[in-house]
Amino acid sequence: MHEDPLQELRHIRHHIEQTCAEQGQTYAEYLSQVQRKYTERLVRRGPKPRLKVKERSVTQEPAHGA
Repeated sequence: MHEDPLQELRHIRHHIEQTCAEQGQTYAEYLSQVQRKYTERLVRRGPKPRLKVKERSVTQEPAHGA
């Protein structure tokens, strides 16, 4: 029988937390370190680029009654 994926993730996280505690490092510091290490692989979701508006040429109509 396969282990529940969430239980497996919890087990891995607890193992990392124990390792961090042994090294005198917090879990958050460890995560920051890993983020810096793999910066180029992280997904970045920034604002969407602005839409480009096509400029229409406006022709002026001759004034009436002139």
